[in-house]
Amino acid sequence: NTVINPTPINDLTAEYDNDNTISLSRSAEETATSYNMDRNGVKSKDANTTTSYTDPQLAPGQYCYTVTAVNSVGTESEFSNAACETVKPLPIADLAAVYDNDNTISLSWTASATATGYNIYRNGIKINDANTTTSYNDPQLTPGEYCYTVTAVNSIGMESELSNAACETVIKPTPINDLTAVYDNNNTISLNWSAGATATSYNIYRNGVKIKDGNTTTSYNDPQLTPGQYCYTVTAVNSIGMESEL
Repeated sequence: NTVINPTPINDLTAEYDNDNTISLSRSAEETATSYNMDRNGVKSKDANTTTSYTDPQLAPGQYCYTVTAVNSVGTESEFSNAACETVKPLPIADLAAVYDNDNTISLSWTASATATGYNIYRNGIKINDANTTTSYNDPQLTPGEYCYTVTAVNSIGMESELSNAACETVIKPTPINDLTAVYDNNNTISLNWSAGATATSYNIYRNGVKIKDGNTTTSYNDPQLTPGQYCYTVTAVNSIGMESEL
């Protein structure tokens, strides 16, 4: 009797599932009763009786697989096509961003099991690499929306997929909305207002022209005025010089 080798598998696929596991799948070979699998040239499984296989608990790195079909008398086919995948560090899934009212956004996340550092991206651009803690402060931001992602990096420089996106909006100091002006019959107008939550000083405008900046209290006296009408506005200024609307 002529022994016919099983037909080689030609559609082996490998898929990394983000949990240090690679899943293999392929079509069935008509005469096969089982399948042998090699990982990076070394047999990792023999006599597998299904057309799929899950290779778990893999360390980060690249893995290439081949499969042979085995028939009922133990005759083995030629190797299949090679299917390769890369096991990366586990991605961050709980990135959080908090705006702290001082033009700084603070990021935090839970450590990834195999990470030795983290890369931080703002609006798709890397702003920090090799961050070794699970937090990061992004200071002196101008007003606008900022979306962050983080990747975990292992000891050989392999980078995980991007984390969830965490977004926050940096806003200007809150405008003053209770400014009052009182004329005191001595050619002086006294101004008063409530403190702005993030303000460290105030700029004062008379008839559209700035007459005082860096005022650190919530009042101001404008003396020695000549007869006429005077209209005032005040802006709140925060610690890095960002000014509110009038």
